Amino acid sequence: MSKHHFLCASVLAAASVFSMSAQAGEPTVYLLPSSGGVGIPYHLGFYFDGSGSASAKSDDVLPVLGDTITSTVGKTASKSWFGDLNYDANGDGEKTLLGWTHNSKWGLVDLTALRAAGYTRATVRISVSRLDDGNHDVADADDDLVPATTVWRGVDQTSAQSHWYPNAFQPNESYEDPVGSGNYRNWWSTLDGHGLEAVSSAPASPLKKVIVAQTVKLDKKDNTMNALTFVIGGNDYAAAKHSANFQVQVDVTAK
Repeated sequence: MSKHHFLCASVLAAASVFSMSAQAGEPTVYLLPSSGGVGIPYHLGFYFDGSGSASAKSDDVLPVLGDTITSTVGKTASKSWFGDLNYDANGDGEKTLLGWTHNSKWGLVDLTALRAAGYTRATVRISVSRLDDGNHDVADADDDLVPATTVWRGVDQTSAQSHWYPNAFQPNESYEDPVGSGNYRNWWSTLDGHGLEAVSSAPASPLKKVIVAQTVKLDKKDNTMNALTFVIGGNDYAAAKHSANFQVQVDVTAK
């Protein structure tokens, strides 16, 4: 067993890391601890020190990073990626749809160990899809997720939180918080602002899976850029909002 390091909140403030035991060469998935109401509320962390694949789904039991306990992977919300709010966020008369931060689930793909191992690039493929968990009780989360995701390069567990985040309709940080708290722009201040969006855009015949694939040139100087932040959301225009099961897979090819 070797010590693996997982990029997390403290890396931005003090260039420190959490240390966890994991089998060398094998991707690892953790549940991430609460950020205490600041930064992005990461739920899942995917650690890679080489090429490989890792996955997680609702109701999986996973270890909690930095703790001796395990916990359960949660659900996302059916409308979390585009929300119900049709709001003129820019004040220009053009209304836009925003994501709901706390109704979505958030993932972090940590590639910092790749750079340490001498790799210079990584191709990352993130797949988000609906999940039939076999439980069709009316009280259970539904299995009809219309999945959607947005991916950003970077990690943020220090900025002020907002209830909203930009989806493909507003893919940058050049607008204010629609609820007037003044912190929306800061919410993404430690991310580099560019990403690749995958959306299911045909609600009459919804996609069951969305995929984002991006090649990252690993940063020699700033380890926070050797990570990807992604959101697991729902893009269901038709049904009333409800909890929905999901599954996510991350594939990394290190070069």
